Amino acid sequence: MGTPSPTITQSPHNKVRPDLSANGTSLSPAATTTTPIVTPTTAATPTVRPHYHHKVRQPPPSAAILSQVPVVEFPTKEEAEKAFYKLLKETGVKLDWTWEQTMREIITHPIYRALKTPSERKAAFHTYLDKEARRERELREEKESKQRMSFFHMLENTKEIKPYSRYRTMIKSISQQPAYQQIKSETQREQYFEEYVHTLQRREKERLRELRKNNMENFAELLRHIPEITFETKWKEAQQLYMQDPQFENPKAFEGMDMLDFLSVYEEHSRLLWEVPLGELNTKLRERRRTARKARESFRSLLTELVHTGKITARSLWKEVYPEFKDDSRYTNLLGVPDSTPFDLFCDLLDDLDEKLYQDKRIVYDILKEFDFEVSLETTYDEYQALLDRRNDLMERTVPSNVKIIFDHLQNKAAQRLKEEKRRQEKKMKKKIDALRHAMKYVDPVINIDDSWETVRSRIENLPEYEAIENEQQRIEAYEKFIKRLKEKQHADHDEDDEEGMIKEDEEIGGYSKHHSSSSSRRYNKQQRREGSDRESDHGMSGDEERSRRRKKRVN
Repeated sequence: MGTPSPTITQSPHNKVRPDLSANGTSLSPAATTTTPIVTPTTAATPTVRPHYHHKVRQPPPSAAILSQVPVVEFPTKEEAEKAFYKLLKETGVKLDWTWEQTMREIITHPIYRALKTPSERKAAFHTYLDKEARRERELREEKESKQRMSFFHMLENTKEIKPYSRYRTMIKSISQQPAYQQIKSETQREQYFEEYVHTLQRREKERLRELRKNNMENFAELLRHIPEITFETKWKEAQQLYMQDPQFENPKAFEGMDMLDFLSVYEEHSRLLWEVPLGELNTKLRERRRTARKARESFRSLLTELVHTGKITARSLWKEVYPEFKDDSRYTNLLGVPDSTPFDLFCDLLDDLDEKLYQDKRIVYDILKEFDFEVSLETTYDEYQALLDRRNDLMERTVPSNVKIIFDHLQNKAAQRLKEEKRRQEKKMKKKIDALRHAMKYVDPVINIDDSWETVRSRIENLPEYEAIENEQQRIEAYEKFIKRLKEKQHADHDEDDEEGMIKEDEEIGGYSKHHSSSSSRRYNKQQRREGSDRESDHGMSGDEERSRRRKKRVN
């Protein structure tokens, strides 16, 4: 489909031809952009101006001149933009031009007004610059790519270049090549050379890596064909064995491998050799664990049978139930088996029975509370059982042995309560007796050692401390303790008189004897402490350890 030709319309304000100025000068683009304006002079002496070959910058046209430029219209905006881009290209717009500079060059061209608004023209100008910059960049990249390929091809054909070659040493060999000369930047040449050398180094590393991998596989295959190497063979012994193989006579047989590579391959080979004996060992261990598990399950079933027969309860001791299964094979088969011992399983069973006893105890306590029944020392087991039988579901929810244990526990608690009550009464009576003894000190007349109980009673029977004690025997006990205390006090006074006489005799003897005795006493105590310390050192233990040993001895 052909492009519609633009339509040129005449502005209604134009009074002259669209291709002429007001003084008759042509307004064609060539005339407005390259031909300088000529002013009229006298006919006698015409002035000849020199011709300049460079473009003369023109001042911006006036509004009158712009109004005479014909308007070019296009059917669509896309076609107008294409015409505008073509105008910019024909004008020779460069990437470094500004919009103002470009506008001075094209403003008098009819295509300039193909886009209606200044913003559309400016946007089209920037779009054109972006496209031209992208096009030039693509051309430059394409050129650089071709130059790079040519340079690399030249380097590949230069056999003197090695992975360790340097650019400065190889520049004489390649400087006369066309591919080298067509690249003007010395930095770019060196960059391409370093990139090519890095490629050679990477290829060399890959080659060595592949060579090392293949040689390690060959060494592993060699080890597999040496029957003398077993899973028990040590590394030094294996070295002596594989070094005898003819392959090691070739210096390039295992190129690229170091001693660590040989060791790692041998470790992997040894691991594979160990799989067979380790598999057999694991099978034996699994069988042993299976036997131990079955032995524990059998012993647990034995303990369960003893629980059902009532020979084991929550309060059973190991020494009590041991005779019941000491000769049973289910017990003897568990002896010496690792992990849980028969005693451990017995303790686990007791833990379960204790938990069940706690639950049964709550059930029995609820029944006793429901019937308001309290177990005392006079309560018989038949009475206790008869009360519990009122609940028909009791036997289904509890264990009979636990019911008996709970009864014994309740009776022990009742006995403990009686003991506590008796202890409180005795303590209370002792306080009353002490109060009566204290009151006897202040009786008038004073009670003497020789006074009988009948004599003393008549003096204290009106005391409140006397009336607080109802038992006559306990009153007599208070009297006897008081008389005994008086006798002890009398003897103590007599001893004090004798001691005073002895003190006076000591004072007459002098202070030498006292000083000598005290010094001897200190030396004796110090010697005793030293001997005690020596004994501890001989036994190899401190005082705390000795006390701990004695305490353990008492417990045992």
